Amino acid sequence: MRIIRLLLICWSVAPLWKLSSLASPPNVMGVFVKARTETLLTLEWTKMNNFSYILRYSNGTETPLTVSADGSILRYTVSSLSPGTKYTFVLYAVFKGVKHSAFNFTAVTSPSNVASVSVKARSETALTFEWSKVKNNNAYTYILRQSNSSVKLDGESHFQFSPEMFEHKARPGLSHSLS
Repeated sequence: MRIIRLLLICWSVAPLWKLSSLASPPNVMGVFVKARTETLLTLEWTKMNNFSYILRYSNGTETPLTVSADGSILRYTVSSLSPGTKYTFVLYAVFKGVKHSAFNFTAVTSPSNVASVSVKARSETALTFEWSKVKNNNAYTYILRQSNSSVKLDGESHFQFSPEMFEHKARPGLSHSLS
């Protein structure tokens, strides 16, 4: 009879790798819209050291980002967008070519400006304005401003202005600057 002896050796190779390279990266904690226009969204988020970023659009297109930095804050401007449109994005943190964390968010571009405003009626104490709705959409809120005051106009296409509505009281016969 033959006896076979086996030697079982057990060891760990973990010290051969840096543990930090195996650990999951921190998640992108939030993306903030720093500025918006009709066609641009400027996004900001907190930098994660040694990571690059990819932005995925709702249509599936992915763009590696070249970001500008202001200390620990990263900034990227998305361009060629349409006015008054809601967009859905995913921001990926990338380490050594591998996508790690993802942050899903939506952002909306500014709507187009009102194309024209006309005065429909006037008296010593009031003006009635009329304008074309942007995209003929009732969902937009219009704001009439004078100096440091404003009046919110929900989905309307006409408005009767009275100087008493504002902090800066106007008087009959004077010019009024509104925007």
